[in-house]
Amino acid sequence: MFRLFEKYYIFILLLTACTLPLRAGQVIDHIITGNTTLASDLTVTAGVSPGNSPGLVTFQGNVSFGSQSNILIELGGTIPGTEHDKIIFESDVTFGGQLEVVLYDGFVPGIGDSFDIFDFLPANLTGSFYAVSLPGLSPGLLWNTSQLYTTGTISVDYPPSITVTAPNTPIYLLSGSQYEITWTSLGAVDSVLLQYSANSGVRWIDIAVSPDTGTYNWTVPYDNSSHCLVKVSKGSDSTVFDISDSEFTIYTCTLTADFTGDCRVELEDFALLAQHWLLDYTSPAWDSLYDINEPADGIINMFDFATFAAQYLTSDIR
Repeated sequence: MFRLFEKYYIFILLLTACTLPLRAGQVIDHIITGNTTLASDLTVTAGVSPGNSPGLVTFQGNVSFGSQSNILIELGGTIPGTEHDKIIFESDVTFGGQLEVVLYDGFVPGIGDSFDIFDFLPANLTGSFYAVSLPGLSPGLLWNTSQLYTTGTISVDYPPSITVTAPNTPIYLLSGSQYEITWTSLGAVDSVLLQYSANSGVRWIDIAVSPDTGTYNWTVPYDNSSHCLVKVSKGSDSTVFDISDSEFTIYTCTLTADFTGDCRVELEDFALLAQHWLLDYTSPAWDSLYDINEPADGIINMFDFATFAAQYLTSDIR
């Protein structure tokens, strides 16, 4: 049987439900089709079209696809081998040439559909396709090929998007405190870059790269600004991002008698100050944090307690 393939008439190797014992290292310059198992090491220069809509082809030996080869995968459903084509590689595989995916029998892929078109061990895979041709989808959907070279899977997804959900209001955040940044995402977003700005987005400062878990526990930096924003971007595509809806404030506590970091002066702070009573800078236990007299004099004494008393029961929480 002959057919037209890439403007040339070539012979199609039609294999149906059989194991073909080919010569090791043989170059196959015909299209491999049908349901078959190939046992030897091969170089494929023409292409593979599994089954007869659809089918399963298994390569037991090492296989390498030439730069002019074409793998044709037909999708008529989500079940591999019976509703869509699949190729199994049991040994080393080197991809090359083109991958062409087409639909048949009126099948229309929908959101969440996944197609396991290749089986291989990631450690056994080298190379890639110079082109991947995919069929059109319904409006608002796209193909996710991010797992093609890791699990052999392609899927239907929403276009990637990110929405920051907090901070989104004009709140006050104390420097050094913990705050939970939250966001939602759609589509293929594996990781995100978190950033903040203290000048209305003119300059962005990296916070962290995080998995797309939707939440990140942020240690608020030491800054003083009422024009702060948080930005969350897709790690591999900075054009996919969202920014806080409203500016918020980061401020630093001005209470020198707050030793616990909660921006309140309470009995717990008094107990810490008392533990350092009459220590001076020559003591091994000296800590200048507690020398709150202005100006500092290198000793914890009644002047420091006077400063403490002036701030006692006050708060700089906004």
